[in-house]
Amino acid sequence: ETESDIEQAADLYTDPETGFRCMRANRDCEPGEVLLDDSPFLEWSRQDSMELEIQDAWENFLELPTDTQEFLLSLSPSFTPPRLRRMEGRWVNETQRKLISMLETRSAAYTQDHQALWASIAITNHSCEPNAMTRMRESEDLIYVALKPISQNEEVTISYLSDADLL
Repeated sequence: ETESDIEQAADLYTDPETGFRCMRANRDCEPGEVLLDDSPFLEWSRQDSMELEIQDAWENFLELPTDTQEFLLSLSPSFTPPRLRRMEGRWVNETQRKLISMLETRSAAYTQDHQALWASIAITNHSCEPNAMTRMRESEDLIYVALKPISQNEEVTISYLSDADLL
């Protein structure tokens, strides 16, 4: 199966009453089936200091189209992560605070030298008994693979922990 052959079997769902967002299967899925193929919205170089990483991410963020920036910021957590609290006063505005919160809580290693932010990871909830897992393709796109049967409209969950941490 090539990347272009994949029909997305999961997508972003927003509950119209509560505004709750999650990843949801849009059809019945079998174990081993690729649910989603996703490219990062934003990537930046890993650095020795968090400040340098934030600067690189900020510069790359500013190059994104306005609608993409707004979408990414809408996924920002409503809380300030602990490590970010230690940086209070170092950002200039609310947009930067939201982006830094996203980088701290919703990003993942992309390559050996880069971190990245995928919309799918930003809205997929954690479960200690996930029904899907993420893997990187050789093309460096992220895919979701079903671990067990997933029914249409069922929430797709992943573990934020390593396999060893789940034992």
